[in-house]
Amino acid sequence: MMRNGIKVEEKGKLYFQNIAETISSVFRSLLTTEARPKKIFARRLASLPNDIIIKIDYSADLTGYFAYFISLKTAFAVCSKLVPGISQDFFDGEHLDILGEVGNMIAGNTIGRLQNISAEISLSPPELAGFHEILATERLHDFYSSNFEIEEGTMGVLLAIAKSK
Repeated sequence: MMRNGIKVEEKGKLYFQNIAETISSVFRSLLTTEARPKKIFARRLASLPNDIIIKIDYSADLTGYFAYFISLKTAFAVCSKLVPGISQDFFDGEHLDILGEVGNMIAGNTIGRLQNISAEISLSPPELAGFHEILATERLHDFYSSNFEIEEGTMGVLLAIAKSK
């Protein structure tokens, strides 16, 4: 599909690939672990873990958001690597701040990669989202998603591209 001279499907796949590479790079440097996407689907996977969802809006030649989905079990394992000896009580109170910092690193690295594709791009700060918010946008967006295998568990990534009005 073409929109404003842009092949949306090709551009969406390129965006997703760069976001996936950013996540892999951040996890490799921060956690010394590999994050590899499984098969990429042109829809929202029902199997994305949805305990914690961190969403980042983007605006460029395409607009929408990307989000990463993490189960509580995986979040605890990630936080344990970042804060060795973390207790369950500390995790319960601070895990969203810790994961928010991971989101900031992903956003910062993503903007650099996406600027190579689209010179003018802006990203919102990472924010927590509820699964109901993702579901509410389904009619308004086209999606690409994949689960990622990481040593600590499973993480999912979703790229939402706003449909033309």
